[in-house]
Amino acid sequence: MKGNLIQEKGITRVKFEYGGSSYHFDIHPSINNQLVGLKRTNKAFTIGIKSSYFEEELSLNITIPPNLTFLSEKDFEEQNDDSYFVMNDNFEFYHVDGNLYEQEVPLGTKVHTKEKKAIIPPTGIPTSTIVSTTTTSIPWRKILAGVGVIIILALATLLYKQCSFTVQDDEHLLKFIAEYHNDTDLGNKQALLSKMQFPIASYYKLGELTEVEYTSIIDKYYSYSIDSSKTMLDIAKIKSNSEVISHGDSNPPVMSDYVKVVNAEYPINYVFFKDGKRSEFDITLGVTLLEDKDGKLKIYEIKELGRKKLEPPLPLDTLPVPTEEPPVDKPIPTKPLEKETTDVADGNPQLFDCSVLSLNIGDSCDDGNPDTQGDIVLDDCSCRGVPSSTLFVWYSDIDNDGKGDPASKETTSNKNSPQGGTWVNNADDQCPTRKSTSPTGCPTLDIFINKSPMINTTYTVTGDLEGTVIGDRFSWSSSDLQLSSPSSMSTEIFSKYVGKYRLTVVAKNSKDGFETSASKLISFKTSNEYLSDVFQSLAEYGNTGKTGRTEEILKKKEASLDFLENSILNNSINLNKKVNGEKFNVSYKKLEDQLLSVKRTRQTVVSSINITNISYDSATGKIKTFEYEIN
Repeated sequence: MKGNLIQEKGITRVKFEYGGSSYHFDIHPSINNQLVGLKRTNKAFTIGIKSSYFEEELSLNITIPPNLTFLSEKDFEEQNDDSYFVMNDNFEFYHVDGNLYEQEVPLGTKVHTKEKKAIIPPTGIPTSTIVSTTTTSIPWRKILAGVGVIIILALATLLYKQCSFTVQDDEHLLKFIAEYHNDTDLGNKQALLSKMQFPIASYYKLGELTEVEYTSIIDKYYSYSIDSSKTMLDIAKIKSNSEVISHGDSNPPVMSDYVKVVNAEYPINYVFFKDGKRSEFDITLGVTLLEDKDGKLKIYEIKELGRKKLEPPLPLDTLPVPTEEPPVDKPIPTKPLEKETTDVADGNPQLFDCSVLSLNIGDSCDDGNPDTQGDIVLDDCSCRGVPSSTLFVWYSDIDNDGKGDPASKETTSNKNSPQGGTWVNNADDQCPTRKSTSPTGCPTLDIFINKSPMINTTYTVTGDLEGTVIGDRFSWSSSDLQLSSPSSMSTEIFSKYVGKYRLTVVAKNSKDGFETSASKLISFKTSNEYLSDVFQSLAEYGNTGKTGRTEEILKKKEASLDFLENSILNNSINLNKKVNGEKFNVSYKKLEDQLLSVKRTRQTVVSSINITNISYDSATGKIKTFEYEIN
């Protein structure tokens, strides 16, 4: 188990690793805590916290569950009675030689730790919840039961009286938070209300919104956090958007499209009714906007800065008459900064928005954070980039086959695809204009033949292309087979020899540049009757050696020898000769010599030869053996 504490923007984050997964807890996000130190015993950690709400320091005891073990690795340059972990350092706890480090460590004393780079929490993660950043299937409820509940309950008990929300008695809010955090214990209001409410900052990034549109969105989603009468589908939608936003192909937005980053505080007033009773809140939101070259503002980040429950309104007859016009649909107002003056070497004054940086608002800079891109100077003269982990890359799917065109992409900062057309989050389509079910997105091409070919017979084969379109052309080729229509989708093939022969077809379309090919070995075989006739032609040549051979007998003999030379595997194959029901092993060469030899007596004349049980070589398709009987 590795652990570290991170202090950022008033949030103390306890982060640890267990079983290959990373988890974290945020210690009460509404309090400006300060981590003072950490004391460790053999069964518990004690974290010291200093809060602006309390004069004295607070202690939080965290019991170590027996099912959590520590890594057997040392990380301290010193191990003595004085162990102190500074607030912003990363530190790690380890199991050494099977035993926990048992020394009592008083607060405020020091120990050296190896210098490590601070881990900045990703934006958009709801606080006070457990977040796993790997796919390891560690049940989070066990971790929550072992460590997280103790952290949340203990802090809620210590800190709730001074800083809990004023809506603590609202049962709708309790029910919503319980559903949101998968917590069925509605009785413990302090623990539930200490959890941060719905983090709206996660959901609206880089969306072009006006003031009126934005108000309606805030009202809609705050109604989820106040009134849980919505369906569980709404709850599931909120929770699904609370995951860490990441994508393997994510890229930052092109910052050259933006000329300024603007920070503005945006107050809203939220009113809701329950059982006829009116409740009202003033909520202050921090809004970060990006301004493009056309002056359009895009919301990059929204975070809640504070909320206040207002007293019930006065009766209508005592209310003052409003003198201002109602709000209109306009962009969120921002206040520009006045430029500061800096003298340059030649004595001529030069104006900069930020004299400390000698840069203007919107200029490129470096915020020192490797997890951001496109760093620019903000309105407050700080340098900030856009977190690269919150962006998504979408690829156009013109042919609607579920695979995207690598050459046509757009980047968004949320899980919503761009408007117009079909977009997917992969770039797997190598043929973006052709619909296909193949992994590459390119149509598959196959050679189709509906029969097992036999020699000396014509057969039709077809180029089976997935999703043919106008303009597709086919081209057939083979070094061994005869082709009738080599430029058509279908062609006829013919072979006079036994064997396997390669046939290739190419499909292409000059209009969209598509081209693919397919190749197949076509196996041609022969029948017992045909092979018997071939050998009978050799026998006729031998039978007529004494009486005289005709021209036809000579031609048949030459044709038969040509066929056998190109259809038999080789002259060394072994055959089975049947004599009176018995089988004898005979070489092919011996059979051929017997048939071609001159028959000088009537007893040696071959009347007929019958071939059966032909077998073919699996690699070449040639004849490798058969049985024969001579009469």
